[in-house]
Amino acid sequence: MKRTKQVQRLSQQVAGELRKYIAAYCKAGEALPPVRQLMVELGISHSTLRSAQSLLAQEGYLDIRHGSGVYVCERAVTRRIGIYSELDLLQPRISTYHREVVRGLRRYFKERGVLADVYLGEAMIGQEEPDRPTANCFMEDVEAGRLDGVVFTETPTTEPWLKWSAGFPLPSVGGWWTPYRFQMPQDTMKVGVETLIGQGCRHLALLAWGHSADAFEQCLTGYGLDYRSGWCRHDLEPSLAGAGWQEFREIWSAYPAKPDGLLILDDVLAEDAAKAIAELRIQVPEQLRVVAHANKGSEFGFPFPATRLEMDPAEEAEALGSMMLALLDGKPVAQPEKILTVKVVADERAQTTSPVKTMATELYQ
Repeated sequence: MKRTKQVQRLSQQVAGELRKYIAAYCKAGEALPPVRQLMVELGISHSTLRSAQSLLAQEGYLDIRHGSGVYVCERAVTRRIGIYSELDLLQPRISTYHREVVRGLRRYFKERGVLADVYLGEAMIGQEEPDRPTANCFMEDVEAGRLDGVVFTETPTTEPWLKWSAGFPLPSVGGWWTPYRFQMPQDTMKVGVETLIGQGCRHLALLAWGHSADAFEQCLTGYGLDYRSGWCRHDLEPSLAGAGWQEFREIWSAYPAKPDGLLILDDVLAEDAAKAIAELRIQVPEQLRVVAHANKGSEFGFPFPATRLEMDPAEEAEALGSMMLALLDGKPVAQPEKILTVKVVADERAQTTSPVKTMATELYQ
């Protein structure tokens, strides 16, 4: 049994080498070189070569015509990219941004005639992160040479994962450890605070996940505004049902005085908070102005006027896709590290009859 597994593993390795050989020297419809020539060039035995060719025939890469030869199928000369997310995107409460990036990548590669397979891991938001990929068949496909490169979209930032990634054998982009990556903007909080100040707000609250209270306090004090800990909620994971609903109600009941501006830096929490605002019958924008993270193309719409800090997942998909193809073509990547654009989209329903002073400028002076 042990020898059988060793033979199977060797056949899979040779199949991977044979795929590379085909991609480099063959065209669709062409016959492979004679068996003896391949044996010499690849340094393998006759039986191992035949076994590898059989594996590729089962996968649709080769057409074995007995008495005629072995021919290359169209699929064999088509690039195949893996799209990997360690985050389980099938979770019911997860930002649409993550899913739309993966969908955008599949669309990007399809339009360019590149095959793309999606691999989803088992990581849940807020739980302990694994130290290596957990998606079924991913490493098997990598080791068997079925992939030409991998785009990583959501991976752990732990030391064990960094150690694993150091030995990854394929061209890859998107991982935080690679020089080819797409980063979320670091100044989203600052943009949101400035937007609320520009709308006349002076008493600001924060509803977020993954952002610290210290960062919010520093941001407010930098503009000469007071910070109240009761108006800053960032502890509940968005994956918890009703997290944003609960945290907004805690903000609103923290003190007799109420905030006049609310910054929400998570789209899932924003949907929850919108329900709480409606239930409490808070008038927006008369009593409270809202600036919230939103994803372009999302079906969710606020039931009240809210300014959107809009991010476009298609922007990340196109950037990572172009980086991947450039690497495979041996071309330089024009912009190896790109930062996502945040677009402030005003809600026309929030327009007032009297002009609002841009207080951010005044506070700087």
